[in-house]
Amino acid sequence: MIALKDRYIVITNNSIFKDREDTIFIDGDFIDVLKSVRDYMHKGYLAISHPLPASIRMILSPVRSVIMVDNYSDQELYNKTLEIVENSIISYTNTMGIRKPDYKNIEDYKIIDKNLLYSSFDELHKEKKLVSQLLKEVEIWS
Repeated sequence: MIALKDRYIVITNNSIFKDREDTIFIDGDFIDVLKSVRDYMHKGYLAISHPLPASIRMILSPVRSVIMVDNYSDQELYNKTLEIVENSIISYTNTMGIRKPDYKNIEDYKIIDKNLLYSSFDELHKEKKLVSQLLKEVEIWS
């Protein structure tokens, strides 16, 4: 489970986030971000946003951002997440095949990636707020 006080980092190749303190900027392509996410998992981080986009069109994007957390306690969750990341690398490689990333629209993809990342953080904040509220209610009833 992800605790209320966990610290997040973002692994990204989106230059919009290049100089942010909580960002690991990857000077590379989408696949390099995926491989870096895997490498950071081996360093003890946990990916908490999915490494692949939801649509085939977005897989052509040359940019990707993934949220990771530096503290977790569930080894089973870690193992499943690592498997998802490894499978995402394989899926991305197979899906792209001889296709090339759509660099022509990279500025649009950067904005979409930014909006998706902010939306993910909004959902995390809502979840933490809900958990916090539930914990307070449990304290009241105890």
